Amino acid sequence: MIDDARSQLNLNLKIPLIYNGINLLDVPCENNDTNGIIPYGIRLFDILFSTEEQFCAQLKSEDHTINSLETIKINMIKICLLKKLNNIDIFNKMWPLLKREMRNKCLKTRNLVKENSSLKNEY
Repeated sequence: MIDDARSQLNLNLKIPLIYNGINLLDVPCENNDTNGIIPYGIRLFDILFSTEEQFCAQLKSEDHTINSLETIKINMIKICLLKKLNNIDIFNKMWPLLKREMRNKCLKTRNLVKENSSLKNEY
C-alpha cells in the first residue's frame, strides 16, 4: 500500500503523524466505515487546524477549501485515513465526503466567529 499511496496519491506514508505531542493515529475512530471515518477525519481536522485557520479558509468549493489550508496537515489527515482504512479504493470514495465535511466545518466556524464578534460589539 505504501508504494500505491506514493504513486496514486503522491503521499509518503512514512512521515511522522505526531502533532503538538498528539499521535494522530491514537485519536479515537469508532469504526472504519463512513459512519466512523468521517468523524475521525473531522477530529483530526480540529486538532491540526486552529479556529483562525478554519475561519480564514476559502469556501468557494471543497477543493478551494482544501487548497487554501496547509498542505502538510491535509496530507497528515489523508495518511491517517489511509492507515485506518488500509485500502486506497475506499479512501478515494471517502475523501470527497470528508472534503465536503471539512468545508462545512470551516463555514460553521466562520459563522460562529461572526456571531460571537457581533455579540461582543453590542455590549
